[in-house]
Amino acid sequence: MDFRQSDGGPTSEFRLRRGPGRLPTGDFTHAVLSHPGTAKSPLEVHTGVAVIGTSKVAHEADVLVLRQDVADRCRRLHIDPNSTGAVIVVEGKYYTRPLSLGMGRQFLGLDSKMSRKATTILAATVVNKSVMHLLQGRERAYDLGVLPGLKAEHDLKERFAMILRGYRNGP
Repeated sequence: MDFRQSDGGPTSEFRLRRGPGRLPTGDFTHAVLSHPGTAKSPLEVHTGVAVIGTSKVAHEADVLVLRQDVADRCRRLHIDPNSTGAVIVVEGKYYTRPLSLGMGRQFLGLDSKMSRKATTILAATVVNKSVMHLLQGRERAYDLGVLPGLKAEHDLKERFAMILRGYRNGP
């Protein structure tokens, strides 16, 4: 894994966005995940960027993992990435209060607008039982109670690893 600045060059300073933005704008750091020994495009990991859903509307991804060739095209053409080039789209909720049922529904709405090629994940610190019931039994990825050192953090890392292995080893 390498860290790069917005133009793709190496960086000695790590900068994350403070709020939502666009992939082709700003001077922010992203990670590049290479897959030595495969013909797969490297992946880029961005925080707080817009991604275009199937409805052609931009949605904010708290974490977006996409193919580097897609990110390069977005920078070159000054456009937002389409969810068809995404591998992972994360909606992160780091709140001290439980998520509302409305936020659970918003996640399902976001998930329904992302390409089925991408895995959409809800990662939240605290959630109420209504949200748990809303998400249970659906084929949606979510990890609840994600805090440093807790089992849910480990589970989320394992979910990422499994998705990335699937990308590396897939067609």
